[in-house]
Amino acid sequence: MGHPGGQTSHRGLLLRLQQLQLALGPLGSIDGAVVTLGLGGRYLWSQGYARVRSLVADGGSIRISPDGYSASFDIETLVTQDVDSVIPTFDRGSGLAGDLMVRVEWPTSGLAFEGMLANIGKIKVFDVERRIARLDVVTSNLDEFADSLDALDWVTDTVDVEVNLPRLVRFSASGWANRILQLDVSTSLGLNTGDYDLPLAVDLGTTWRFVRAFPLRVGVVVGGHGGFGYTGGVAVETGNFLLQLAGGSLGGLFGNATGAAGRLDLGFYF
Repeated sequence: MGHPGGQTSHRGLLLRLQQLQLALGPLGSIDGAVVTLGLGGRYLWSQGYARVRSLVADGGSIRISPDGYSASFDIETLVTQDVDSVIPTFDRGSGLAGDLMVRVEWPTSGLAFEGMLANIGKIKVFDVERRIARLDVVTSNLDEFADSLDALDWVTDTVDVEVNLPRLVRFSASGWANRILQLDVSTSLGLNTGDYDLPLAVDLGTTWRFVRAFPLRVGVVVGGHGGFGYTGGVAVETGNFLLQLAGGSLGGLFGNATGAAGRLDLGFYF
């Protein structure tokens, strides 16, 4: 099972609208490989966006010396307002994302390898509060430096923010251990082409098919933004339909977790 989600600059509900697959095999013989090409499309709703940055690269400076501290730069914060509602709303932003996939499977051996390029697209977030302030301070007292941050004169307005999704490359392999248990491993890495980074993450998962059309998935994830975490999910699968609900406890388990992730997949295959 793939990593259900990572720590990003926005939260959203992902709905897989469509995935088209074309079987090009078997190649060579009945027991040969089956090659599948996949095209996925997702419509995304943003539920919140937050970003804080300094504009040091635009001519600002920060200096720390034995004689004191000095700083001169702009600070910008971008935060979606009123995101504490437990009921999702659909007017805070939206966008489209696409995925491309190639899968090679040996049905008789129960082995499969898959490569995916995901997150081709962007999302626009509406009515984000932008606050900009200028920090100019020279002092030898660290407390005075901190007080200058608290006393900043902010200029506030509201803007729409367009977020470029980071391109994600994922390589996966799976194999049947027996008639019930399938073992899965995947590695995903962001290409640093979007507005935030996706560090390397490795998923080790198991899929249990006590009833073939209702797989249960349990696994662990290492790396990414959350460090070590646990994943799980349940799905309904047929030859032409997929409905999957997955979740993760990132950085630890339950009360020790530093983050959480959730994902809903709905797919139709032709």
